[in-house]
Amino acid sequence: MNDVLKSIYYAVKSEPLHPGMRLRLGYVFHTEAIQDPKYWPLLLRFCSDYKNVTGVEPVCTIMTPENARINQQMREFGVTDEEYVARVRKLESVAIIGHHGHYYQDPANHTAAEGEIRGDNYHREPLTDQFGNDLSWFRNNGVDHNGLYSGGWWFMHPDLVALLIKEDYRVDFTFTYSPVFGHAWSKKLMREGGIRFGEVFRVEKDGGSIATVQDLIGCHNTPFVQDFSRHMNRLFNPDWPEVTGVVNSHDFNLDRNYEFTFKVLRFLATQPQVSFWGREDLDEMAASRLRVIPL
Repeated sequence: MNDVLKSIYYAVKSEPLHPGMRLRLGYVFHTEAIQDPKYWPLLLRFCSDYKNVTGVEPVCTIMTPENARINQQMREFGVTDEEYVARVRKLESVAIIGHHGHYYQDPANHTAAEGEIRGDNYHREPLTDQFGNDLSWFRNNGVDHNGLYSGGWWFMHPDLVALLIKEDYRVDFTFTYSPVFGHAWSKKLMREGGIRFGEVFRVEKDGGSIATVQDLIGCHNTPFVQDFSRHMNRLFNPDWPEVTGVVNSHDFNLDRNYEFTFKVLRFLATQPQVSFWGREDLDEMAASRLRVIPL
């Protein structure tokens, strides 16, 4: 639907958030362009503007220079390891840092078609090795991922759950019911476990567990606030009115969706049924007694 037709549609049919929805919202970046001079300043500005509008900080789950794609781009843009760490330190002052994971069958050939591990092409050893390399980078550089994780391409697997639990990660933002993105295994797990849209739950494996805050929808690639409400309403379950979760974006989309996103955020900040969660609330989410899905 083009913008003219959509303007006419919304002039005729209002699309407010469902009146029964009580939305508790966070924002998570799949942060993949710290090394890019085009997007890096936009990300810093966005995080500051986000706090000005909502009163809390967004979450920036970052990729590390151990990732083959990030390392290649750092070389292309002339960003050293030291400069990358310095930028992450600066980002820590305006956002909550987490870990964003992309994994490849063969990191030396990471651009190969279907070379990224997403599901059907899963192998345990490359995932375990690359996850461990990321974790070593955080530890060696004194960067705190705060026990927060979001999966690249929303990929999740029982082995990855086990790694997150073993390494004391507290909150995951990978699971989603969105029809636009997500992963078949995690959606199946939620459906079979009776998890509702916007329900925070725990996944348990090998005697430990991790809290899961759902990634609700993307935000926001059109000039229409009503699109946000329409997508949320389609997923909303009136039997579970307390919708807690995150909306997501990639930092490399900020040149296109910056103003669109803040149009939505400013609207949501005026709605009595909407609140925004931040750093302190993560401790409560991680410690809450939630419904548990065992693996």
